[in-house]
Formats: sequence, C-alpha cells, structure tokens
Amino acid sequence: QAAAYAGQEVTVIGPVVGATWATDSRGQPTFLNIGLPYPDPGRFTVLIWIDARWNFPDAPELLYTDRTICVSGAIEVYNGVPEVEVLGPEQIIVVG
Repeated sequence: QAAAYAGQEVTVIGPVVGATWATDSRGQPTFLNIGLPYPDPGRFTVLIWIDARWNFPDAPELLYTDRTICVSGAIEVYNGVPEVEVLGPEQIIVVG
C-alpha cells in the first residue's frame, strides 16, 4: 500500500523480518525489510546509507531485526518496491 503514497511524508508500521548491511555494494547501504523478506516485491524497505549508519547507537540490523517499528519519511519507489531513506534513529520508533 505504501507505493500509493510515493513522494509523500508518511509513517509506516510493521515488523522487521530481515536486515542486511550490504558492505560490498556502492554506498554500503543497510536494508531493513518490513512485512516480507527480500526479495519479495511486497516488502517495504527502510534504507540507511553508510553516512547515516553512524548516527545510530548500534548496528541498525541488530537494533531492529525481529522488532515492530514505526518509520517516518518520504516514500520513494525503487524497482517497484516502496522505501524510506532514514538519516537517523529519530525517524524510527520501536513499538514491539
């Protein structure tokens, strides 16, 4: 459903079912997959670039995996998958 809100600031809630720090990829992104695991096209992705990763008190994949989170930001769609780019922990609230 999030893809319908592309370009808008929203808050998405859901369980983080998988997370990866792609250290060999350009920009060394961290991906938090909400609702469904990668590569399921129905997932929602939280994207944290390497520069923003250091704003977190611990590795995001350790902080949020198997937790339910609320994440706020502008929805973008990349290869058909909705995502939010996160710059710091203030955009993520753990709710469960």
